[in-house]
Amino acid sequence: MKINNHISILILLICTVLFTACEDNRMNDMEDDKIYLLNPGLNEQTIFNWPGYTYKLGVIKSGIGQQGGEVALKIDEALLVDFNEANQTDLKMLPQELVKINNPSLTLKAGDYRAFFEIELNTEEITLLIETTGDQYALPFQMEILSGNFKMENAESMFSLLVPAVNEPYIEMEKAGLLHELTIIDLRSPEETMFFSEVQINYNNQWNIEFAVATEGNLVEEYNAINNTNYKVLNESAFKIDPSSLTIPIYTNKQPIKITFVKEGFSDGNGQYQFGDYLLPVKLTSVSKNNINPEKAIQYIPVSFRPLLLDRSEWVITEWNSCICEEPQYEGLGRVPENLLDGNGESYWGSKWDAPKPFPYYFIFDMQKEHTLYQIDLVKPTNSTWRGNIKAGYFEASNDGENWTKLRDWEIEDNLPREHRFTVEGTKARYVKLVITEAFVYHNAETGAESGAQCDLAEFIVWGE
Repeated sequence: MKINNHISILILLICTVLFTACEDNRMNDMEDDKIYLLNPGLNEQTIFNWPGYTYKLGVIKSGIGQQGGEVALKIDEALLVDFNEANQTDLKMLPQELVKINNPSLTLKAGDYRAFFEIELNTEEITLLIETTGDQYALPFQMEILSGNFKMENAESMFSLLVPAVNEPYIEMEKAGLLHELTIIDLRSPEETMFFSEVQINYNNQWNIEFAVATEGNLVEEYNAINNTNYKVLNESAFKIDPSSLTIPIYTNKQPIKITFVKEGFSDGNGQYQFGDYLLPVKLTSVSKNNINPEKAIQYIPVSFRPLLLDRSEWVITEWNSCICEEPQYEGLGRVPENLLDGNGESYWGSKWDAPKPFPYYFIFDMQKEHTLYQIDLVKPTNSTWRGNIKAGYFEASNDGENWTKLRDWEIEDNLPREHRFTVEGTKARYVKLVITEAFVYHNAETGAESGAQCDLAEFIVWGE
């Protein structure tokens, strides 16, 4: 019997020790939940000018999450007076009739960690007030604890001075004006080339926002007139806009407009390609919600339709009739006709210099095989202030080097630019001739072209296939 009593006592002691060891002390020394405003102190906020705009002022509860309670928000003008005095500012009190706190009190449960006071602002009247007076306005909010076991973080965390800056809710082009990105389409490009132009809104989107765009040719003419450019208007058959891409989905702030460039549309309908530098203006014209930013409503997309740059490495100049190398004193200067094919703008051909020959000057290029010609570039020397002095002439083409067909006349209206591009009607040929008939300045002003001129040219470039 005594043995059984001892065993019972031992079991009781063990259970007591185990119970004591398993006691939960995790709550010891833990502080009560704290409550504070998410944006305390000076709270400068961008708000948007639409009917019934509601600003949400956040409340945070931190700690172990075991307490609940109720807080309230009120407007206290005395706090603004104190703030102005302490910070030497002159913020004006926003008239309270322009403000409504939709939920002046908030109940936070034990497990809550965040809630919001909803403050409705008459943004239209606020905008008018700011524009009329030129003053900056503020709303001083004070939060107080009505009930519950949580504590405030500190006195400052219970005060928020809302300074609203009203902004128009806009849709706009992400990159307005002329794009720096050039879309190049050539004869080797696929039949369709995709391009994406992005639009954006400047507010949090809670809707599916539909918008429309227009591509007006007169915008290209206006752009050329303002910027002294000569972009071509893109044919409607050369592009298409995917209508399904003209909606900004809910909860997103950006949307790419899908534009497809169609190579076949760069022709005149008779099989002739229309090479050149084009401009596609994409203009926002309507939106299902809010407004269009008038300063960022248009994007200009540059598109260059080009033939292929022909390889000149095997070309031969079979004839020419004037060169500075004909004069012994300049024989080693290196300004020879072959420089027209070397791809270097700093090396160039020079005409007979001290005793110029009468015009015209000409060169015959053997391309070694037949090509279809679409475009010819003339490049003046690039390593000096000298502009080469050539003004006008014409191009010819031949299949045998003897019988020639005139491709077109060419003329340079301004001697300042160094590069000049001339399109020609697609013509098959093996030989091409450059003829120079006029200069800006002649050796003898009275006799003109008969007296010849000092001329230079760096590159003769042909585009085709």
